[in-house]
Amino acid sequence: MKNLWQETIHIGITSDMSFTKKRNIKVINMVVAMVMAMSLVYTISSLAFNEVLVALINFSNVIVALVGYFLHYKHRYQFAKFILIFHSIFLFVGFSILFGEELVTENFAFWGIVFVSLIYNKRAYIIIFCTLYILAFIFVRTYFHLGYQPFVQIPVIEYFYHINLIMPFVLIFFTLQLFKKETGFFQHEVELKNAELYQQKEEIETQRDNLSQLNEEVIAQRDELEDKNREITRKNKQITDSMNYARRIQSAMLPKLSSIKHFLPETFVFHSPKDIVSGDFYWFEPVQPVYSSVTNDRRGGGVFIAVADCTGHGVSGAMMAMLGMSSLSQIVNELKVTQPAQILYELDTNIRKHLKQDGSSSDLRDGMDIALLMFDIDFHKIYFAGAQRPLYLVRNKELIEYKGDKNPIGSGFYETKTFTLHEIDLLPDDIIYICTDGITDQFDRENKTKFGSKRLRELLQELQKHDFKEHEHQITTIYRDWKGRNVQMDDVLLIGIKF
Repeated sequence: MKNLWQETIHIGITSDMSFTKKRNIKVINMVVAMVMAMSLVYTISSLAFNEVLVALINFSNVIVALVGYFLHYKHRYQFAKFILIFHSIFLFVGFSILFGEELVTENFAFWGIVFVSLIYNKRAYIIIFCTLYILAFIFVRTYFHLGYQPFVQIPVIEYFYHINLIMPFVLIFFTLQLFKKETGFFQHEVELKNAELYQQKEEIETQRDNLSQLNEEVIAQRDELEDKNREITRKNKQITDSMNYARRIQSAMLPKLSSIKHFLPETFVFHSPKDIVSGDFYWFEPVQPVYSSVTNDRRGGGVFIAVADCTGHGVSGAMMAMLGMSSLSQIVNELKVTQPAQILYELDTNIRKHLKQDGSSSDLRDGMDIALLMFDIDFHKIYFAGAQRPLYLVRNKELIEYKGDKNPIGSGFYETKTFTLHEIDLLPDDIIYICTDGITDQFDRENKTKFGSKRLRELLQELQKHDFKEHEHQITTIYRDWKGRNVQMDDVLLIGIKF
């Protein structure tokens, strides 16, 4: 029976509700249960005294109570409150007019005011419904004061009089008991929460002490990191200053564009190092031909120009570039070698000698790729040799590629090396391009696709729509648009010459 009572007053309650809302629903459920019980008693009593009308009216309370439970079960709490309140007002007025003042139904008006005050928190609702109960009470009093008589006379009026007198106080008693029990439960919950909060407080204080200690350690580590960062910054500045000085030295060793244009007026150089110093270099050397007084002919001589891509980039590439430039100048000016294929052979021998690439070295791959040509001004010819780098000739808007040999300069992995000499007769308006692989190896702005050799050849052909003076600008713009904000993959070097 106790379990049934607990289930009855807990209808419509969920675990996520606040304490106040749970209590209000319990009050409504308890009052509804008491009213339903009282109405059943009234109904049975009325039938015992053969008062069928009274029994039907009281049984309507049972129906309304069941409707209230159903609405609570469906979580329609406000609707349930409205039905219970308006039904009680209607019942109070209707019972009084039908059966007279002797039933003491005004007690229910008083109980209605108490009931409204318990189940509503908003003052506006309390004032509205209490006013309705008071107006209903005044209406009944005025109705009988004006001399109106009840419509139905009940022979057992005193029996219902005592029940009507006692029942509101029974309801109030049980309500107060519920409040007392709920208050005790709430107080117990508060004590548990306080104990939990106290424990959490101690844990927080312990964590605060630990955090304070950690904070001191972090501050010490921060100070140490700041000292290290200052040291790193100082060393970086020293390194950067040294690199900038090395760049000035490297720039001084590179040929001036004005010197090249003195012999080849329509020439441009697109050079974009990846780092401060570059592993790509270009070399230029004009050499006077030697004439034989015996045979009365000339030997060698002309304008030498080359682009080279050294192993690596940055400092290591720049050191290799300086070795390459000095070696080329030595071969041409001191050894008097003027045939491009033979120059590459001598350059390979020189590089391998300086780097001790005799098979015992721990790193045998250092070297360079190079495109070297000699322009014979008198006979308007080009002699070209390449080590893994091509020469592109554009004639009448058609591109011809002269591939270099698949032998790099340097590297101990190749026992014997030969380099092919290409002899090219030049025609007016011929354009040649020699370059490193910096452009072709560059990924696009989404870092997915390399520019590639095919796209470079198409670009060089497409450039023929523009005047030669615009070629450098067009190549620079297209390369930078392709790269976007993506990191530059390698040093970039491309030279164009129009004859």
